[in-house]
Amino acid sequence: MLSLLAVLLVVWRSVMLLCRRNVISLLLLLVLLVLLQLLLLLLVLLQLLLLLVVLLPLLLVVLVVPLLLLPLLLLLVVLEVLVLVLVLRNLAVKRSVMVKLLLGGGLAGQQRRRFSSNGRMGSGVTATRYP
Repeated sequence: MLSLLAVLLVVWRSVMLLCRRNVISLLLLLVLLVLLQLLLLLLVLLQLLLLLVVLLPLLLVVLVVPLLLLPLLLLLVVLEVLVLVLVLRNLAVKRSVMVKLLLGGGLAGQQRRRFSSNGRMGSGVTATRYP
């Protein structure tokens, strides 16, 4: 930083000496300073462009791709919940059927009937028959 200030001080003294001797006019000095400023501005813009070229793909990967994947993730969560509900419902139906069968309640909507050993209804052997 100090070396840059020293260089600027030497350049400034040289330019002032040239202006005193009328080698260059103040107007020409102003034009040169404006051109130098434009050159520095161009370099800064070039650095920003290079920074964008390097960082833009990184920003796309870091910010945009997760935002695009978020709806897919939410859809997968909804599908998982639906499958879980279907599995639990299926297990609940199977469990209720097995409990009814184990408790002797038979299947839903069917009644126990008494059949005699000769196949007629009456006071014989009791059995549960399903059509």
